[in-house]
Amino acid sequence: MLIGFRVGEQKNGDPAPVGDSVRVLTNRYVEPTGIALAELRGSKWITHIDTRTASGRPRHAGEPRGEPYTVTGCSMAVLAQASA
Repeated sequence: MLIGFRVGEQKNGDPAPVGDSVRVLTNRYVEPTGIALAELRGSKWITHIDTRTASGRPRHAGEPRGEPYTVTGCSMAVLAQASA
């Protein structure tokens, strides 16, 4: 099961009134899966947690290096996008 939650937009499409956007990506399958990251409000996604590493820290600091973002098998990633 692959789930991507996008927080930061109301049901009618208007931007959230306050705060940052957070995206939680999970992949319970064994095979890696790529997920496209839509830009909200024009800012970049920053990876904060990625369980493909033993420490849970992303391999590369800062924004994801490629599109789509690859979530390895049986892992999860948490990304955030600062409000403009």
